[in-house]
Amino acid sequence: HYVFPPYAPGNPEVKMTFNSDGSRSVSERPNNSKTNEKTFFIGGSFIQGWAVSDNETMAWKVQKLFPKTWVRNFGVGGYGTLQSYMTLRKISKKITPYSIVFYGLIEHHEDRDVAPEYWLEALSRYSKRGHVALPWASLDPKTGELVFQKPESYTHAPLREYSAAVTVIEKAAMLLKTAGRMRGKREILKKLILRMNALVKKRKGRFLVILFASPKEFLTDMSVFLKENGIGMVNCAYKQTPALTVSGEGHPNGAMNTLWAKDVAEVLTRMTKIKRPAETEKVR
Repeated sequence: HYVFPPYAPGNPEVKMTFNSDGSRSVSERPNNSKTNEKTFFIGGSFIQGWAVSDNETMAWKVQKLFPKTWVRNFGVGGYGTLQSYMTLRKISKKITPYSIVFYGLIEHHEDRDVAPEYWLEALSRYSKRGHVALPWASLDPKTGELVFQKPESYTHAPLREYSAAVTVIEKAAMLLKTAGRMRGKREILKKLILRMNALVKKRKGRFLVILFASPKEFLTDMSVFLKENGIGMVNCAYKQTPALTVSGEGHPNGAMNTLWAKDVAEVLTRMTKIKRPAETEKVR
């Protein structure tokens, strides 16, 4: 259980609670129901609910709307599609027939999947431990198939704390090392989504992609791709206005998560044919 100070004057503290399986808490009391109606959320910080307290996340609000459904939130801030796919593989045995898996997607995930220099540097800079080894993927130049690469960190050269010239050389070396990785990133993203869908189908579950706010070109391309491949989607691409943003931080706030939860709830209602109880109809 973690408590973060307010991001802006007048804001409340942010409380984040995680379960022993790595998922973020979605209710005050653990839901140990044996029901086959399971809903999983995977993705990055939007799914995790970064910068908002547990009860303000989309997954918490969905659990409140569907108290008889077993909900788990495996979103992790900073994750891309590859890391979400790895998470899905890790939890795959939890997926039973009729389970529903939602993957939350933003455009930046396709950059994270290929570990460009700027992203490795950012992860290194903001890591309290001083290092992050990022798994990444590429395309085989001959077959076009996915190749999963070993985790990689931003290289820190000796004496970098004492000389700006060292950090310049360090950056140049990383740019050279990661050159060309951004090419094919969209194809890598799509191949990873297809693998996710296949994995969930193998477990006799259903896989959907939540499209969060991203450039129009990206949303259009991904919508066509998902439709062509028979993958369900939920359009949650709301414009992030100040009223829907955590002031002083920048991530979507509880009000935005409420909008997302309502959209996801409508899809769940159609898919599971669960009638929401009147007393939980309203998401707070």
